[in-house]
Amino acid sequence: ETGDLLWFHHQDVYTEEEREKIGIGDSHANSVIYRDGSIYYAAGDGNGGVRLDLSENGTEITQAWRNPGFDSFFGGVVLIDNHLYTSGTHSQYIYSIDASTGILTDSLKIGQGALIAADQMLYYYNQRGQMILLSYIEGKMKEVSSFKITKGTRHHFSHPVIHNGVLYQRRGDALMAYDIREGTE
Repeated sequence: ETGDLLWFHHQDVYTEEEREKIGIGDSHANSVIYRDGSIYYAAGDGNGGVRLDLSENGTEITQAWRNPGFDSFFGGVVLIDNHLYTSGTHSQYIYSIDASTGILTDSLKIGQGALIAADQMLYYYNQRGQMILLSYIEGKMKEVSSFKITKGTRHHFSHPVIHNGVLYQRRGDALMAYDIREGTE
Protein backbone atom coordinates (compact mmCIF):
# COMPACT_ATOMS: atom_id res chain seq x y z
CA GLU A 1 0.00 0.00 0.00
CA THR A 2 2.83 2.42 0.85
CA GLY A 3 5.47 1.17 -1.56
CA ASP A 4 8.02 1.02 1.27
CA LEU A 5 11.06 -1.21 0.68
CA LEU A 6 10.63 -4.31 2.84
CA TRP A 7 14.02 -5.88 2.23
CA PHE A 8 16.94 -5.96 -0.19
CA HIS A 9 19.26 -8.81 -1.19
CA HIS A 10 22.66 -8.01 -2.66
CA GLN A 11 23.31 -10.61 -5.36
CA ASP A 12 26.31 -9.07 -7.11
CA VAL A 13 29.56 -10.74 -6.03
CA TYR A 14 31.75 -8.28 -7.95
CA THR A 15 33.59 -5.21 -6.71
CA GLU A 16 32.72 -1.70 -7.97
CA GLU A 17 35.85 -1.74 -10.15
CA GLU A 18 34.97 -5.12 -11.69
CA ARG A 19 31.40 -3.97 -12.37
CA GLU A 20 32.70 -1.09 -14.51
CA LYS A 21 33.65 -3.63 -17.21
CA ILE A 22 30.90 -4.41 -19.71
CA GLY A 23 29.44 -7.87 -19.21
CA ILE A 24 30.64 -8.26 -15.64
CA GLY A 25 27.86 -8.79 -13.14
CA ASP A 26 25.17 -7.20 -15.28
CA SER A 27 23.26 -10.17 -16.66
CA HIS A 28 20.02 -10.39 -14.70
CA ALA A 29 17.43 -11.40 -17.32
CA ASN A 30 15.78 -14.35 -15.57
CA SER A 31 12.47 -14.12 -13.77
CA VAL A 32 12.29 -14.78 -10.05
CA ILE A 33 10.52 -17.98 -8.90
CA TYR A 34 8.43 -18.15 -5.72
CA ARG A 35 7.25 -21.35 -4.04
CA ASP A 36 6.18 -22.16 -0.48
CA GLY A 37 7.83 -19.20 1.22
CA SER A 38 11.07 -19.35 -0.78
CA ILE A 39 12.34 -17.17 -3.61
CA TYR A 40 14.81 -18.50 -6.19
CA TYR A 41 16.75 -16.39 -8.63
CA ALA A 42 19.78 -16.75 -10.85
CA ALA A 43 22.09 -14.18 -12.38
CA GLY A 44 24.78 -14.82 -14.94
CA ASP A 45 28.39 -13.73 -15.20
CA GLY A 46 29.44 -15.56 -12.05
CA ASN A 47 26.79 -14.29 -9.66
CA GLY A 48 25.12 -17.68 -9.41
CA GLY A 49 21.79 -18.78 -8.04
CA VAL A 50 20.25 -18.10 -4.66
CA ARG A 51 17.41 -19.36 -2.50
CA LEU A 52 15.94 -16.85 -0.08
CA ASP A 53 13.48 -17.85 2.62
CA LEU A 54 10.85 -15.27 3.54
CA SER A 55 9.70 -14.59 7.08
CA GLU A 56 6.06 -15.33 7.89
CA ASN A 57 5.01 -11.72 7.24
CA GLY A 58 7.34 -11.29 4.23
CA THR A 59 9.35 -8.42 5.73
CA GLU A 60 12.63 -10.31 6.23
CA ILE A 61 14.72 -12.80 4.26
CA THR A 62 17.32 -15.41 5.10
CA GLN A 63 19.70 -16.69 2.43
CA ALA A 64 19.33 -20.49 2.51
CA TRP A 65 21.98 -21.16 -0.13
CA ARG A 66 24.05 -19.64 -2.93
CA ASN A 67 25.50 -21.69 -5.78
CA PRO A 68 27.98 -19.75 -7.97
CA GLY A 69 27.79 -22.42 -10.70
CA PHE A 70 24.04 -21.91 -11.11
CA ASP A 71 24.62 -18.79 -13.20
CA SER A 72 22.01 -18.62 -15.94
CA PHE A 73 21.95 -15.18 -17.54
CA PHE A 74 19.16 -15.57 -20.08
CA GLY A 75 17.78 -19.05 -20.65
CA GLY A 76 15.23 -19.10 -17.90
CA VAL A 77 14.90 -21.24 -14.81
CA VAL A 78 12.28 -23.94 -14.36
CA LEU A 79 11.29 -25.35 -10.95
CA ILE A 80 9.81 -28.85 -11.12
CA ASP A 81 9.14 -30.85 -7.97
CA ASN A 82 12.30 -30.13 -5.92
CA HIS A 83 14.71 -29.35 -8.77
CA LEU A 84 15.69 -26.20 -10.63
CA TYR A 85 16.77 -26.53 -14.27
CA THR A 86 18.72 -23.95 -16.30
CA SER A 87 21.70 -23.45 -18.58
CA GLY A 88 25.00 -21.92 -17.54
CA THR A 89 26.36 -18.59 -18.71
CA HIS A 90 29.94 -19.63 -19.43
CA SER A 91 29.43 -23.34 -19.96
CA GLN A 92 27.76 -25.53 -22.54
CA TYR A 93 25.73 -27.37 -19.91
CA ILE A 94 22.15 -27.56 -18.73
CA TYR A 95 22.02 -28.05 -14.97
CA SER A 96 19.71 -29.62 -12.41
CA ILE A 97 20.00 -28.20 -8.89
CA ASP A 98 18.36 -29.51 -5.72
CA ALA A 99 16.05 -26.66 -4.68
CA SER A 100 16.39 -27.49 -0.97
CA THR A 101 20.19 -27.54 -0.82
CA GLY A 102 21.45 -25.73 -3.93
CA ILE A 103 23.62 -28.74 -4.77
CA LEU A 104 24.12 -29.84 -8.39
CA THR A 105 22.27 -33.10 -9.08
CA ASP A 106 22.93 -33.48 -12.82
CA SER A 107 24.31 -31.78 -15.92
CA LEU A 108 24.33 -32.45 -19.65
CA LYS A 109 26.67 -30.85 -22.18
CA ILE A 110 24.17 -29.74 -24.85
CA GLY A 111 25.07 -26.07 -25.37
CA GLN A 112 23.82 -22.79 -23.94
CA GLY A 113 20.13 -22.25 -24.42
CA ALA A 114 16.64 -21.48 -23.19
CA LEU A 115 14.17 -23.95 -21.73
CA ILE A 116 10.53 -24.52 -20.93
CA ALA A 117 8.68 -27.45 -19.36
CA ALA A 118 5.45 -29.12 -20.50
CA ASP A 119 3.87 -32.56 -20.31
CA GLN A 120 6.57 -33.99 -18.01
CA MET A 121 9.36 -32.99 -20.41
CA LEU A 122 11.91 -30.19 -20.78
CA TYR A 123 12.16 -28.45 -24.16
CA TYR A 124 15.59 -26.89 -24.62
CA TYR A 125 16.51 -24.61 -27.56
CA ASN A 126 20.27 -24.20 -27.72
CA GLN A 127 22.27 -21.50 -29.46
CA ARG A 128 23.36 -23.97 -32.15
CA GLY A 129 19.74 -24.22 -33.30
CA GLN A 130 18.86 -27.58 -31.79
CA MET A 131 15.52 -28.14 -30.08
CA ILE A 132 16.20 -30.91 -27.57
CA LEU A 133 13.56 -32.88 -25.70
CA LEU A 134 14.69 -34.03 -22.25
CA SER A 135 13.10 -36.34 -19.73
CA TYR A 136 13.75 -35.82 -16.03
CA ILE A 137 13.31 -38.06 -13.02
CA GLU A 138 14.26 -36.80 -9.56
CA GLY A 139 16.66 -34.27 -11.05
CA LYS A 140 18.35 -36.65 -13.51
CA MET A 141 18.01 -35.63 -17.17
CA LYS A 142 18.16 -37.71 -20.34
CA GLU A 143 17.99 -36.62 -23.97
CA VAL A 144 14.95 -38.19 -25.65
CA SER A 145 15.12 -36.60 -29.12
CA SER A 146 16.13 -33.47 -30.99
CA PHE A 147 15.73 -31.62 -34.25
CA LYS A 148 17.40 -28.66 -35.94
CA ILE A 149 15.64 -25.31 -36.40
CA THR A 150 16.41 -24.45 -40.03
CA LYS A 151 13.96 -21.64 -40.80
CA GLY A 152 14.73 -18.02 -40.00
CA THR A 153 17.90 -15.98 -40.00
CA ARG A 154 20.85 -15.23 -37.77
CA HIS A 155 21.15 -16.19 -34.12
CA HIS A 156 19.34 -18.93 -32.24
CA PHE A 157 18.60 -16.79 -29.21
CA SER A 158 14.96 -16.83 -28.17
CA HIS A 159 12.74 -18.57 -25.64
CA PRO A 160 10.39 -21.38 -26.64
CA VAL A 161 6.68 -21.04 -25.82
CA ILE A 162 4.15 -23.87 -25.52
CA HIS A 163 0.37 -23.51 -25.64
CA ASN A 164 -2.33 -26.14 -26.26
CA GLY A 165 0.15 -28.73 -27.51
CA VAL A 166 1.92 -26.38 -29.91
CA LEU A 167 5.58 -25.40 -29.51
CA TYR A 168 6.30 -21.90 -30.85
CA GLN A 169 9.88 -20.98 -31.66
CA ARG A 170 11.20 -17.77 -33.15
CA ARG A 171 14.47 -17.30 -35.00
CA GLY A 172 15.28 -13.94 -36.55
CA ASP A 173 12.67 -13.19 -39.21
CA ALA A 174 10.66 -16.41 -38.76
CA LEU A 175 8.21 -17.87 -36.27
CA MET A 176 7.61 -21.62 -36.39
CA ALA A 177 4.87 -23.73 -34.78
CA TYR A 178 5.33 -27.45 -34.06
CA ASP A 179 2.60 -29.89 -33.03
CA ILE A 180 3.93 -31.65 -29.91
CA ARG A 181 0.72 -33.26 -28.72
CA GLU A 182 1.01 -36.88 -27.69
CA GLY A 183 0.09 -39.29 -30.47
CA THR A 184 0.92 -36.92 -33.35
CA GLU A 185 3.80 -37.27 -35.76
